[in-house]
Amino acid sequence: MAAKKTKESMPVKHARRKLPKRAPGKAIVVSEPVPLSESETKVMTTWLQLHSTAAKPPAFRAEARNGKSTLVPHKEHLPDDLLWDAQLSQALGTVHPEAYLQLLHELHKVVGKVDGMSADGTSPTALNAALAQIAGIAPRDPLEGMLAVQMVGVHAAAMEHLSRSLTNDTDTASQCVARASRLLRIFSVQMDTLNRHRGKAPSEQRVVVEHVNVHDGGQAIVGNVTAPLKRQAGGGGETENV
Repeated sequence: MAAKKTKESMPVKHARRKLPKRAPGKAIVVSEPVPLSESETKVMTTWLQLHSTAAKPPAFRAEARNGKSTLVPHKEHLPDDLLWDAQLSQALGTVHPEAYLQLLHELHKVVGKVDGMSADGTSPTALNAALAQIAGIAPRDPLEGMLAVQMVGVHAAAMEHLSRSLTNDTDTASQCVARASRLLRIFSVQMDTLNRHRGKAPSEQRVVVEHVNVHDGGQAIVGNVTAPLKRQAGGGGETENV
């Protein structure tokens, strides 16, 4: 029996095909593969490398139980049932089952409402996408796990309000845009918080001067320099330095 081809084993140079052609009254004719260009090959190769090394997030699927559809862990494709729990633990940044299951519950409530799931939350699409986004953030500890869940929830809510703003009702559109703007500002603060927690502060710029040369007749100040405070002089319009 021939081995099934995977994405990693797929020949990159033959990955792109022409669109199928259908003649009137005849079956679809699939044309020969078209070689990729050099830039397309580079993009495909890079993607395959990243895809093969990236941490795989856990996933859910819908299953009918007692006449109702419910979400269950998608473990059938895994070599070990415990691997799903390990993936969930890694994705949410904590090894404690009580902690990552609670975060999962909170995440499901947020993205489920935004995605418009049915009352019993049977659609796994939004939850799987949210878990993949959190895996991309790659929380390294429980604090980052909580923050990542909040970031994905805020992003989902902001995009939902932006979507609702596309209406002919001016008042509704204005309210939705205002709410989305507040949420996006919160998201920006969350990003700064995550960066600071990781020892990075991209929003701050610091200039360090190591050597100062002072020539004849010049002056230099060593230390912190701040602008002088000013106050009103005698109640008039002029000011003076303090």
